[in-house]
Order: sequence, then structure tokens, then C-alpha cells
Amino acid sequence: MFPSAEVQRANMDNLPHSLDEQLFSAEAKEWLTDRYTVDIRYIAQATGHGNVLINGSMLFYAWMQEGLDHNDFEFEIVVGDLIVGQKILTNASLADLRKCIDNAIGGEIVVGTKIMKLPGTAPPHYLRSEPFDEWNNTLRIRISSMGVDTTAQRQAVLPNPLLDNKFRKARIPFDGLRDALRWLALPEATANDWRPSLDLMIYPPVALNTNESKFTNGKLSLVIELAEEAKTRNVGVSVAGSPHVGVSLRKQIGGDIDWPEHAKQSKRIGVAEIEVKNAHSAFVTLSYGSNYAQRHWLGDPSASKKIRYPAAQTFDSELRKIRKMLQSNDSPSFEKAVAAIFFLSGFAPFLPVEQEGPDIICITPGGQIIMVECTTKTTDAQSKIGNLVLRRNQLLENLRKGRHSNTVIAVLAVKCARADILETDGDLAQHDVLLWAKENLQAGLSAVQNRVDPDEIASAMSATINALKATPAPN
Repeated sequence: MFPSAEVQRANMDNLPHSLDEQLFSAEAKEWLTDRYTVDIRYIAQATGHGNVLINGSMLFYAWMQEGLDHNDFEFEIVVGDLIVGQKILTNASLADLRKCIDNAIGGEIVVGTKIMKLPGTAPPHYLRSEPFDEWNNTLRIRISSMGVDTTAQRQAVLPNPLLDNKFRKARIPFDGLRDALRWLALPEATANDWRPSLDLMIYPPVALNTNESKFTNGKLSLVIELAEEAKTRNVGVSVAGSPHVGVSLRKQIGGDIDWPEHAKQSKRIGVAEIEVKNAHSAFVTLSYGSNYAQRHWLGDPSASKKIRYPAAQTFDSELRKIRKMLQSNDSPSFEKAVAAIFFLSGFAPFLPVEQEGPDIICITPGGQIIMVECTTKTTDAQSKIGNLVLRRNQLLENLRKGRHSNTVIAVLAVKCARADILETDGDLAQHDVLLWAKENLQAGLSAVQNRVDPDEIASAMSATINALKATPAPN
């Protein structure tokens, strides 16, 4: 039996590795159970001193996606002195999972009798990472080589025509090294800060079935999937109804989950029902042990105070497609999702056909204008700001010629989190531009059922820009 994550944290000063590694190990042992699946991906270089791991990853799943056969994904090829492959361990015992974690913490991947180790003899560097998707949590850590010259490994995986042709003629062919790396979702060695590394990612042993869970007529029905070997007592569920007055709609219901008797299989199903009166949406947080596993909004269309929401969700249940498009790297898809948020918030959005125009123009009932430029790349932020300023000024000039005095607000909508943007809010405000990062977009989408006034939203945007402009820049 593993000690709890809290107990392990209390004893961290006696552990040998970094704080990041200690936290990860404690939380991993809390989540992992028998019968997990381990997806191992790697590219290594065969040398006279053993196999040197260049890049690798280990993904730990409580269950595989239904309909998938792991045999369809496993392979290993040798291309020159490179060893490239993917190995999937199914129904792994807890002892095997521990061994995989321990090997990886030491900078090693072991597949059968083959050992692949990060270069260098110094202890690796450990770096915890935030989950890719803050709505669906994962435990992540990167283990990297430190204090060693890795020029040989970088040179081995830099694309070149000769190497690419060898990949095309391999037993399992790929259209060059880059295609193989993309298939395995491993990083290319082109970034300046690249180093040989091994990424670990652990998915939780519990999940909310968002297709089966419903919120209708004030009754919240949740369907929860739990790994067969996981403990039901470790599952926590909190609910917060919205709009809320006071704290009466904030509840813990983990103890109310019904876990019916079932035939032994890869997962067991729990159900919970609770009344959330006078709410039109509910924010559900699912946790296992000391970490959250999933966060999700469920809306009650029958209680919505706005006609646009039930109209939209009739064809996009729980607005899942819009949420997915907000994470898309495809610019047109991202722009449509941003426009949808404005529509659901009461604006009249327009996506100009002309490529030289802004991405979106929104009009409030009172005639205020929101001009939006969207980008899925942080590197495009500066050019998008320039486009916004230029096009806003063009529109203002045309409005003045027509003797209109409408307010025009410039908004830069970005797919990434605020922390990933180099420019500060104050920097953008000096150009009369307001930043809407990932956090703002998600908050806007979560509030679309609220009774809001688009003109009040637009006025608040203007006030925010003016307040930022009036705030002295930090020294």
C-alpha cells in the first residue's frame, strides 16, 4: 500500500530528487492502479556504449479508447543508427507501473531487453508541466539531460535528405524523420533550447461521461467512469450552481454516488442525481485523491434566460463543438468559435469576406462596435496588434466622414494562455487594444447563459482599456 500524497509531501525533505520529481511521484502513486495501459514512444541512437535515448514519452491510461487494438500501433524500426518505436503495455500490474516510473525518473526507457538511457552521468533535470487542457487534468513531468554535451544527439535527429530517404524505405515507412516524430508526437531538435528528454503523462483513473451526464429541469444527473481497481472512496465530486446567491448551490456530493454491482471489466460506472434549484448551469469538478481530474459545465436549456443559448445548443449539445474549436490550431475554426461566443453573449457578429479586413466585427444593440483580430500563434501577436490599430483607425475615419460617433473597441483574441503572451495588458492598452486570452474566452463561454447586456460588456471593455492606460508601467 502506498502512503498518501499528503504523507509523502510531509516527508519530502528526506527524498533524494528535486521538488518537482517528489510531487510528481507522490501524485502518480496516488492515481495509478493495476490494469493501467502504458504507451511508450521513443527515438534512440545505437552507439558503442549502449542505446542513447534522444527523445521519448510514456503515457499512462486507465483504459484504452474503445475499438482500438494496441497491436495496430506497436512497431520498431532501425534507420541507420536510430531506433524508433512504440510499445504499448496493457493491463499492467502496479509493480510494472512502478518499475516504468522508476526507470523513467532515472532517465531510462526499457522495452523488453532493450535499455535506452538519456545521455550523461549527472542526475537529470525535472520540470513539472501544467496539463495541456485545464478542463481535463493530467500529471506531467519532463526529465532532461543536464551537464553533458548533446551535440551528437541533436545532429543525429536533424532532418537531412539521406536520412529521410532511409525512413521512406524502412519496414514501417515514414515520409522522413519529421513524419516519424509527428506520428509519435515527439519534439523536433530544431529549437535552441532542445535537449534529450523523456516526457511522462498520467491520466486520472476516473472520468465524467459528458455525453451521458445531463442537467434538465433543475435535476443534475452525473455518470462517472472509474478504473476497475481504483477506490470509490477516493472519488470526489463538487457542484456549483449558477447563478448563485450565497453558497446554497455549492455542494460536495462524492458520498452520494451510487456504485451498482457489476461484472468485472475495465471500468465501473457510478451515478449521482442531485437537485440544483433555480440554476441554469452547473459547474462540476471531479477529483480522485488530492488532485482534480476533470472540470465541466453542464447547462439546463429549459432554465436559460437567453434564447440564443437553447437555439445554439440544440445543434451543439453543451457547446462541445465550440469548446473544441477554441483549442483548434486552424485559424478559420478558431475565428468561428470566437464569433460564436460574441453571438451567444448578445452581439451581432460578422465575419468579413474581404481578407484585408478584421477577422470579426461585432455590433451591440446600442451601436458600439467590437473589432476582433484572432490568432492561434503567439508569434503573430505583434503583427495582429498592428493590423488592429490600422483597421480600427480606418473604420473610425469612415465613421467620422459619415458623421457617426460610434465607439470602436479593438480586441486581440488569442488561443493560448495569458502567460504565453510576451506583451503586457498595459502594452496593448497603450494602443487601445484589449487582450482576450484563453482564460477570457473560456470565462465568456461559461457565462453565455447569464442575463447580460452586450452594451454593458462593451462599456466594461472600454473602461478596462482606460484603466490599464492610466496604470503606471512597472519599473
